[in-house]
Amino acid sequence: MQIKISKKTKRIILIYIMLVVLLYLVIYVLPKATDMFETTQTLENGVLEISCETEGYIVKDEAVVLAYKTGTLTYVNVEGTVVKKGGRICSIEEESEQGDKKEEQDGKYTEYLKALSRFSGLYYDENSPISGIFSKNIDGGEKFFSPDNLENISKEKAESIHLKTLQLEREHVVKGDPIYKITGDDHWYIVCWIDKETAEEYKEGDYVTLTLPEGNVKAEIQKKSDEKSDDKGLCRFVFYINTYYEDLENARKVDMTVTMSNSSGLIVDNECLIKKDGQLGVYVKTKDEAYIFKPVNIKASNSKQSAISDGTYVNEKYEQVITVNVYDEVLRNPENALERELKDKDKDDN
Repeated sequence: MQIKISKKTKRIILIYIMLVVLLYLVIYVLPKATDMFETTQTLENGVLEISCETEGYIVKDEAVVLAYKTGTLTYVNVEGTVVKKGGRICSIEEESEQGDKKEEQDGKYTEYLKALSRFSGLYYDENSPISGIFSKNIDGGEKFFSPDNLENISKEKAESIHLKTLQLEREHVVKGDPIYKITGDDHWYIVCWIDKETAEEYKEGDYVTLTLPEGNVKAEIQKKSDEKSDDKGLCRFVFYINTYYEDLENARKVDMTVTMSNSSGLIVDNECLIKKDGQLGVYVKTKDEAYIFKPVNIKASNSKQSAISDGTYVNEKYEQVITVNVYDEVLRNPENALERELKDKDKDDN
């Protein structure tokens, strides 16, 4: 007796069989097929630069000198020159008596002097009170952007300071007017803010190159800390510099690039790196489509890529190690390859 199966039942059975086959493919065939098509990266020579762009404020020792009497001002030194402490800068010659009439300061100087109220760097002297660079201008930030106030400089406060250069050169001065400034040039600082993700690449004590509008300077990261103001996504950096900079006496707010390293080598994505038996390396594709582990030597690294040695390198035991070569293909996400290699090793040991 033949049992007739309805078309509907046949359809259900067919769907069931197809699902079983699909499940088999997913569990057993697809992983092996995926292994066959694992992506690789071809190693090529390049330069790995760890850098970021930001805006900073220059903090420096400054002495603002005020006229000690009313009269005619004459400068006896050239602006921009480096002077020693006690070096002659200017002279003020008293003018003819004007009775009991007392001259008042120009309002533009009053505004700046208000910003410099109780500033420890105010002096009355024809001779330079400190060693440094002589200039004939002020910008109103001398008190706030001073080393004594370094710890109190937040991004919010720095951006609220009204900076505007005021030229001081003139013939007639009133007692108490600002007449010149000396900028200490033996060391200075830059305060800036970098987003936290980028800031992870930089550590206190690291040396960096700062690319400023008038040239490059070497700097040490003296302090790295979380920004105290409302912007919690930033890190605050203090750079210490003791090298010459062309426009130090005038510069205050600067656009800059912070470069920690510029290393040449074979460039590899960090996702290709893996540790085997405590040694960092990569899996290199061979001519017979297999993958073999090769140790690598990291010359520089950021969050995404690394620059590694080519051919050979000397390890910490002063041994020569054979490593990767240019145009080698290395495996991305090599965890599966390491796992398979360890399993094969266990089988051989047993």
